Amino acid sequence: MVGCALLVLAPEVLGPRAPQAADDALPAFSLSIAIFFSVYGVFLALDTAARRTRSVRLGSFLRRVLGLRSLLPLVLWAVLLGVWRWDTWVEFRFVRHGMTVQSFMLLLPFLTYEILSVLGEVMLRGRIGRTAEYLRSTIFIAPMLFFLTALFDVASSFETTRVLLQEFTIARYALWVLGFGALFLVFPLWFAFVFGAKPLQPKSLRDELRSIAADDNLRVHRILELPTRGRTLNATLVGPFAWTRCVVFTDLMLARFGVDELRGVFAHEIGHARGRHVLRSIACFVLLPLVLAELAVRILRAETEWSWALSVACAFSLMAVPFFWFRRRFEHEADLHGAAILGSTKDMIGALDTVRVLAPRASKRGSLMHPSTDRRISLLESSGGERGALRSWMRTSMLAQGAMFFALGAACMAFVPYAVDDFEDDLPGYLLASGDPESAWNAFENRASMDEKRRAHGLDEAMRANLIAYDGEDDVAVLAQRAVLRGQRAARDEDWKAVRGWFGLALRFGDSDPLTGTVWRYLVAVDRGDDKTIEREALWIRSLSVPEEMRRPLGRLLALN
Repeated sequence: MVGCALLVLAPEVLGPRAPQAADDALPAFSLSIAIFFSVYGVFLALDTAARRTRSVRLGSFLRRVLGLRSLLPLVLWAVLLGVWRWDTWVEFRFVRHGMTVQSFMLLLPFLTYEILSVLGEVMLRGRIGRTAEYLRSTIFIAPMLFFLTALFDVASSFETTRVLLQEFTIARYALWVLGFGALFLVFPLWFAFVFGAKPLQPKSLRDELRSIAADDNLRVHRILELPTRGRTLNATLVGPFAWTRCVVFTDLMLARFGVDELRGVFAHEIGHARGRHVLRSIACFVLLPLVLAELAVRILRAETEWSWALSVACAFSLMAVPFFWFRRRFEHEADLHGAAILGSTKDMIGALDTVRVLAPRASKRGSLMHPSTDRRISLLESSGGERGALRSWMRTSMLAQGAMFFALGAACMAFVPYAVDDFEDDLPGYLLASGDPESAWNAFENRASMDEKRRAHGLDEAMRANLIAYDGEDDVAVLAQRAVLRGQRAARDEDWKAVRGWFGLALRFGDSDPLTGTVWRYLVAVDRGDDKTIEREALWIRSLSVPEEMRRPLGRLLALN
């Protein structure tokens, strides 16, 4: 949290970024590594004091302070980005190497500090300890980010898709959806590889559990054992798609549970798959908040990074209470599904009884994600394992989640007009980038509802592309007139460099308006410092008929020189 706050607030506090601000990024990186080891030296002293003190309170306080060392990599990474401009250095030196290289360079300090944390724990404890698990988790998460960025890099390597992604917002959204779909598909395989999960042994037990899923007409790709050195008692369903879906048991659960209890646990996990809890959670508690946040930004017309981040935070905060309520109900639903699959509640209750013995804290008090073990057993006993009880229990949650799906549909429908506007606003830019400047000009000109600055810039770009690409003799007067109009608009904005460029193009295409030539020669003379020509052309400008909208800016220009 501290690191994230520093990452967000430091750029605002310290002012705007510039390439020069990143010149000290590499020396700062070396300095931050030295600071890291210095802080770990302090932790070493605190650990020694915690071991030797006779005060219980002081020892407890020091151990809590030592627990903060897991935040050190995040804090130093955030400070390096926010204070020493590491991200600016990456932006200006690796922008041409693709998104994957950029994202890797941005994470490089964090990965380095996590590796140093392993060395620091060896200094502190004489062993690697839990920091190796944190590092493994980072190694698990980071390549998934690189997978998404690599997808954009591959798509950008082809001219057609590059232009689509560059110009159409909807194309980027579509690629993100495709990328996350592929990510969910490979997620279970990557999980098993990184954390060393192996096929459950013996094979007879694996076959017996697989037969439970087959009886319920549900596919499970693999059943795995996860080594945790006996520290974790858990089982989980990994992956929402049947092609790669896995059920994972920890080594401690396999050591303490009998076959019947493992059948109950497996049926519970199958119940999560049968209830589609992963997909329902993603739809209601990921997609819905994101769509609501995007919709709020569009309605309020506040499209800054801060407004979007605030909108996302508010949307997710709004969905937090129903999320935890549903998470707890999903556990009950999975229990009831599992009992219905097995045909009785015996194995389910036996597994929960063992959990109550091994984890007594969970028996009376639940958590945000799980109801208490006693409550789960009570519900199973009252249901009798009948499907009618399952349907009765699910009725309330299905009605509530049905309302959320309705809200998601309504939000998507409300977002459609904005998506259509985005598409129509992006279309002229796509036409221009794909080599059709004439159609782009017409599209920009006809798109009156577009943001005026964006429309004016697009018209300028389309006009330049038209003039550069022009190689015939037809419609020369039209092109010259358009260049004059663009120059007059630039004159109203007192952008005299643009006026000189546009009027010069108009003269090149045969424009005969004396004002165009006079203003162009005057601006060229100003640029060259030719006082004699400046004086002569200024007299001509004063003697000519000047359009109303150009009188005031030209008057200020003449007075200035």
